[in-house]
Amino acid sequence: KGDGCCKKEVAGVGLKKVFVISLIFLTLIPSPSYAISAKALKTIIDLPYSNNDQVSDIALSGKNIFLAGTTESANSNWITGVLTGLSDGFLTSYTATGLTVGTYHRFYVCAVNARGTATYSTVSGSIQAPGNPGAPTNLSATISTTAVGSSILGWTAPAVVSSGITGYNVYAQLSGGTRTKIATLTGTGTSYTATGLVQRGVYGFYLFDITARSAFSDANSTESAPSTTSSTQASGVASPPLNLVVTTGGLENQLVLNWFAPSDTAGSSITGYYVYQSTGALIRTINSSSIRTATITGLVPGQSYGWYVRAKTTLSDTLGTYGEASATVYAVPLGQPDAPTMVSLTALPTVSGSAKLTWIPSPAAVYFNIYRTYPDGSFADALVASVSGTSYIFYGLNPNTTYYYKMSAVSSTSEGLKTTQSLSITPLSTSTQSLTTTSAVTDTTNSTVF
Repeated sequence: KGDGCCKKEVAGVGLKKVFVISLIFLTLIPSPSYAISAKALKTIIDLPYSNNDQVSDIALSGKNIFLAGTTESANSNWITGVLTGLSDGFLTSYTATGLTVGTYHRFYVCAVNARGTATYSTVSGSIQAPGNPGAPTNLSATISTTAVGSSILGWTAPAVVSSGITGYNVYAQLSGGTRTKIATLTGTGTSYTATGLVQRGVYGFYLFDITARSAFSDANSTESAPSTTSSTQASGVASPPLNLVVTTGGLENQLVLNWFAPSDTAGSSITGYYVYQSTGALIRTINSSSIRTATITGLVPGQSYGWYVRAKTTLSDTLGTYGEASATVYAVPLGQPDAPTMVSLTALPTVSGSAKLTWIPSPAAVYFNIYRTYPDGSFADALVASVSGTSYIFYGLNPNTTYYYKMSAVSSTSEGLKTTQSLSITPLSTSTQSLTTTSAVTDTTNSTVF
């Protein structure tokens, strides 16, 4: 071995050959050649030497050089040898650095001094270079179709893992916000449903990324590099329909509602609308995204009605819920107003031939008509006054004459029916004027009972 070249010993060589080699080394190689022979002996009798073995039981002396074993990736050829360095004492361990994480390596060593080189050690078992796992790949984020405020994530496990995947960390960044860890997952699963997310709008979009953990990274409180990001909107119900307008449509006893679609459907498709009265009663269900109008009939003229609308989507239909409510809009339908409620008809105690009529107004009435009526039908009802307010005073009535009065309400479009009852009074002269009692006379002529 005068040329100093390392040569592998053939496995299975007997102990007898070992002694022969040892004797030759002791004869030809100057001191301390016995150390090399001893090392050769240790190798030949199949006591493996790996990068972590201790060889303090071998009596090495003087300057010794150890060749760290060459490395190989799985199923590849040997790479040329690497020197570990020069030591004045015993070099009994070596740390291989700069290896690619996740790659597999095998090692062997041999002892060298100025006179020659011992035989190689046996080759170590294959060992994987430790380190953090590679980044997960193929991350996809999609909106949930089964829950509000959710997004569904899926990814592919890292291609390079040195010590087995122990879990994943899930990060989310709300639009305009800070990247935040929202989940620490254990196990090897590659999907996750993120919940409790902000719904809708520019602030409802998230950037997600995933990092992997292994036994190595857990022990060192580290994680892999993040995956590429994937963006999606958190699921949710639709925002309120816009610009609700309620009109009479030019017809009596009805109101017409029109509106625009919501600005944000939270990733779902509009399937229709719900129309509500302000009392919370559901009045109309529309199962079409293109119909954004509703005509409500059979309403009481003059009565104020409030309305609001909600959108329904594929998600809300699945969950049995609905979108947010529009603003509530009030309107009064046209038509014949109800008659006012006549309260009293009394004589004024200080004015001869006078009386005061009071009433409760009816909805939608702009003003009221007061009629003198004749219960015996001798004359047609005569319009006495058209007034607003809640009272009216008659002057110039003939004492000792009984007068009967009815009323009707007039809206912006038409006059309603007269009251079903009439009030009567008999004024007195000044000398005998006193408060008279009011009497009600029922007259069904030209009237309808509501």
